[in-house]
Amino acid sequence: METEYPDAPEAADATFRRAYCLEDLGQHKEALKVVKKLEKSGRWSASDALTLSLAQGIVELRSGKRGKGIKRIVRALEGVENSNAQTWIRSKARVALMRAQLNEAASLKLTCRWFTVRRLTARARLMAAAEAQARAAFRLGEPAYALEGLVLLGDAYVQLSRDMLEPPI
Repeated sequence: METEYPDAPEAADATFRRAYCLEDLGQHKEALKVVKKLEKSGRWSASDALTLSLAQGIVELRSGKRGKGIKRIVRALEGVENSNAQTWIRSKARVALMRAQLNEAASLKLTCRWFTVRRLTARARLMAAAEAQARAAFRLGEPAYALEGLVLLGDAYVQLSRDMLEPPI
């Protein structure tokens, strides 16, 4: 059972940190419940609202609600593109978008003889979009997320190389 302290200003922050930890632990559905509960409380500054919106998009994306999560992240990022606000969560959101793009790219198998060129072209577009997200995350100056993005890209290129070396069926 969860105890609530409605008058404590630290309660919302602690609850947000709990959602963040749950997401990092891979408990995406539980994290989504916590974030939705926070959203309903409505006690947020504009900066907090941005953080909450990005966190909700990340959790939705990682819990399997791909379209909903992507839309929420893109919408939240549009309004703060040229600011220095909340760089850590913006970087994390960009890496989450990268991960989704690279997962979709990896799902396009190149072993079918008839659709190889079309799938390779689609995969290249997704990987280029992921690279753009990596550059944006890197410009935000958050080294942990910049490094995570570079590792994800490197792994994706290694997988692409392996996939291209497999003989078609």
